Amino acid sequence: MIRAAGGWKPNSATAGSAGAVRAATRRTGHLRILTSDGDRITGVVHVRDTLAAADDKPPLWRAFAQELGILGASFPETQGGMGGGLDDNLVVMQTLGRHLAAEPYLSTVVVAGGLLKRLPGSVAQRLLGRVIDGDAVIGFAATEPHGRHDLHDVRSTLTPRGEGLVLDGRKAAVHCAPWATDFLVTARSAGQPQDARGISLVWLPANTPGIRRRDYRTLDGGRASELAFDEVAVQTEQVLGGIGAALPLLERVIDEATLSVCAEAGGVL
Repeated sequence: MIRAAGGWKPNSATAGSAGAVRAATRRTGHLRILTSDGDRITGVVHVRDTLAAADDKPPLWRAFAQELGILGASFPETQGGMGGGLDDNLVVMQTLGRHLAAEPYLSTVVVAGGLLKRLPGSVAQRLLGRVIDGDAVIGFAATEPHGRHDLHDVRSTLTPRGEGLVLDGRKAAVHCAPWATDFLVTARSAGQPQDARGISLVWLPANTPGIRRRDYRTLDGGRASELAFDEVAVQTEQVLGGIGAALPLLERVIDEATLSVCAEAGGVL
């Protein structure tokens, strides 16, 4: 469990069963982390300059994994996490909002992590491990230019070709895409636009041929992109959770993401 805290000095000697955490040296903002045993893990991370330009990578992301160890807080211990859940994500998001830290926690941990921890298969579990270690930043590409945030209004297509599949389409306002190492993309493999059935979830490395980006800075200091997928080759194992079966899980995780955004807004206030 994670709790936000302030006004006390960190001590790396207090690290408990979740593993030692090296305390950062700046006290501008920090989180107090409690393991499942109640042992306190403390860390400090400097957040004052997070709105500065950071085109190549999110400013604090590696520190979240290496200094604080919080990227695994909401995942089961059996998957390499600290055994927490949604409440831990809410505390982190509230703290990020308080410090206006434009990090890819929502897209990578709350959304992508929320999907990956519930998906079977080695591909999903390897990607989740990279999230926990801080080695992956994931852009969630679901919104389309015409869709108005409707998860089942999907016109990007995933069609068979030879022994694999081909992805074509456009995605709008993909937060953290310029920083992303990987994308999770929704695409229609059956049915008509706005059908609830036939929506698939595809994993793509960000450097996959056929992906085009138009990047821009968001008002909160983050980064986002418009994405185009032009005959992108997809292997069957890159379709996570089965072809055409993604919508129920997507809806559940987006509900959790909505709560997380509310927590972030509470921190801003």
